[in-house]
Amino acid sequence: GGNGDGGVITPTMPDEEMTFEVHRDTSFIEIDKINCTYEKLIQGSSIADILIDFFGEDALSNVTFNVVEDLNCNGNNNATGCTTPLAQNNYRIDIDKDYINDPSTPTIFLAQTLVHEAIHANLYAAVKKLNNGIPPTDPSFEALYEDYRQLQDWQHEYMADHYTGIMQEAIREVHLNLNDDQFLNNYDNNTLWDWDAFYEYISYRGLDRTEAGEEYFDNAENISLYQDDTKTNSTKKPNCN
Repeated sequence: GGNGDGGVITPTMPDEEMTFEVHRDTSFIEIDKINCTYEKLIQGSSIADILIDFFGEDALSNVTFNVVEDLNCNGNNNATGCTTPLAQNNYRIDIDKDYINDPSTPTIFLAQTLVHEAIHANLYAAVKKLNNGIPPTDPSFEALYEDYRQLQDWQHEYMADHYTGIMQEAIREVHLNLNDDQFLNNYDNNTLWDWDAFYEYISYRGLDRTEAGEEYFDNAENISLYQDDTKTNSTKKPNCN
């Protein structure tokens, strides 16, 4: 279940300054694996806080998380998440049901997907605002990421570092609350395993078709180790208590 108020999460700001809300649809709340991951994610800092960290006070879109079967995102049948603009700065974020329930999808990947899609919605809103209200022609994360970087006059490295820094902080924090102790303990003694590099890998998931992501995946070591071992050994069970 939800938290009694329809699942609305609001930023910790005075009412008159509140700029956006994050909602969860019933389809999302009723699947423990994704809903519990969300609950753990917002124990550290709310989605709103994460967005404000990334965008500053420009974080401004209302998002609703949904779960759908057989997600098709702009022609991509393999999408795990999809952000769709609605009227008046409201955004619908769909997460694929099979991806959530797949026995090889660990909850730490779901946490990363939730943050990624929330940032995606806000990238769309921010690019639209910076373009004088003209909707972006390409709503893909990669295109919006590059547009926003250029409109903000951010260097390529800065945008990548900023995004992955926010993501690493959020995922490192939530990982301690996901009941993943066995995975954490087992890999503490693995000489091939570097936790900082692991969280960096997690933060680059979803950036693979950006310039920064291509550069990272071309040069980083042990990516298959972090990907495969996480799928095999990181917890898939929801942690509601």
